[in-house]
Amino acid sequence: MIYLLSLLSIITSIVLLKIIVAWSYKMKVFDSQGGRKIHHGNIPRVGGIAFVPAAICSFLAFLLILIFNNDTYALGVHDTFIHDAFVMVGAIAIIYVFGIFDDVIGLRYRVKFGYQILTGLMICFLGIFLWELHGILALYTIPMTFGFVITIFLLIFSINSFNFIDGIDGLSSGIAILSLSYFSVVLYLLDNKFFVMAIFFLCAVLPFFFFNVFGKEVSRTKTFMGDTGSTVLGLVLFLLAVAVNEDINTVYLHENAFILGFTPLLLPFYDTISVVFYRLLKGKNPFKADDNHFHHKLLRLGLSQHSTLIVELIVFVVICVSTLFLSNYINLNIIIGCSLLIWLAINQTLLVFIKKRK
Repeated sequence: MIYLLSLLSIITSIVLLKIIVAWSYKMKVFDSQGGRKIHHGNIPRVGGIAFVPAAICSFLAFLLILIFNNDTYALGVHDTFIHDAFVMVGAIAIIYVFGIFDDVIGLRYRVKFGYQILTGLMICFLGIFLWELHGILALYTIPMTFGFVITIFLLIFSINSFNFIDGIDGLSSGIAILSLSYFSVVLYLLDNKFFVMAIFFLCAVLPFFFFNVFGKEVSRTKTFMGDTGSTVLGLVLFLLAVAVNEDINTVYLHENAFILGFTPLLLPFYDTISVVFYRLLKGKNPFKADDNHFHHKLLRLGLSQHSTLIVELIVFVVICVSTLFLSNYINLNIIIGCSLLIWLAINQTLLVFIKKRK
């Protein structure tokens, strides 16, 4: 069943991408050019509008099959998978709809924060929130109210961090593909049914990656992800991280559940922190976009988009592997603190080389 639904996700994603991209060219709905944008020509940014429904359709079909088969394990006799699954789908639907509005007409950041906070409140009140931090900042089991605050903060941070790194072809989708592959394996090993959500989104994002990286404007096959895709993927990765963090079986895979769950989000988090730190240092609005992300610095050093993509994906893998490995021997707070400082130092060093290059 999962194999067929995965194939359905891939095929639906391809079909919807072709239809929506063709419609965008016909209606002349393109991404803006100039400013900090690095692309040239008329390219639509509707990839997320296409691949998100593909993944959700397969996931909903999976849930309906469980219900109609009267799978009592999934229905809540032994766990709350069905309940949590529909809560997650509801949260994804909210971010997806507002993402479409953002891509079509544009939304102010206050509006974005508003619906993201409401989404966080919804999932918290419906039972999905962090209540165990496994030693982060020396915190373990935390009160429900504090758990709500931490959950909403990290949800907003994850959504926007993933949106921020969507600056070159294949970067957000490439990191999403690696992260979803990771979550599908880890959740499967934990016997956690949310591994199917990771698989269906992985299958839906793969076709977009090829449209985005290898598509051509002249053949009208190229599209960007848009805020719809990047914000939904940021939410999905956060929800999967929470699923890992809260799974009682994590002890069998790794000493620390928080590291096991949130490692794939570290690079987007680090990049966002470094950019916000730089903006505040320069007295700029921390919410106003600029060209000081890690990929922007690599481009300004003379790397091509494809070379920058490869470098950043390698860095992503290095961060994940080294964090998981070292966390078996070193306190996780030391690892995260030191790796963040290293990231900040590397970014400042790149700025020095950029100034010399000029």
